Amino acid sequence: SHKVEVKTFGNFDILVDGKTIKFARSKSKELLAYLIDKKGTSVSSSELIVNLWEEHDVCKTTRSMLHNLISDIKDTLTKYDILDIIELDRNAYRIICEKVSCDYFDLLNGKKSALNKFTGEYMAAYEWAIFTASTLENTYGR
Repeated sequence: SHKVEVKTFGNFDILVDGKTIKFARSKSKELLAYLIDKKGTSVSSSELIVNLWEEHDVCKTTRSMLHNLISDIKDTLTKYDILDIIELDRNAYRIICEKVSCDYFDLLNGKKSALNKFTGEYMAAYEWAIFTASTLENTYGR
């Protein structure tokens, strides 16, 4: 029964009861950001690897790197008692949208407060987010 708030406008952050979550690995945070960007649809290991490590092939090494991130995410979310916001199956990973409050989801659902918060920047730190950022800017930009 914690309040989980996800901020995507500008840089990406996850807050639990008002406190920013800290991950042991920065890529763990990016993986969660990617799942938020996918709005609750399941994502495969291969898709995660291709998008998080663009310069690497899907191979034993990158699968191991992904496994380490999943472990970090499980440990971190468990520590904050919010592991239920995510599904981490063998080859299907997704965020449970209903369990988080998210500015991006609010914007897509037409909430005026989210429109007021959107200044054109969306998950600025992540290269793969430029496609969504461009769509949002074209649709909601002023």
